[in-house]
Amino acid sequence: MEQEEQHRDAGQEAGTAAIKWGAIVIIVLAILWFLARYVIPLLPGA
Repeated sequence: MEQEEQHRDAGQEAGTAAIKWGAIVIIVLAILWFLARYVIPLLPGA
């Protein structure tokens, strides 16, 4: 019985980590897109 609970907790932790890292990746991509779209064209010689 305890093994099932530990396995379920491990799966929940993996799911939480996946959601957290997925959100981080999306935010970083959004920042990079913003920089490429709006900031880099403002630089001289770009």
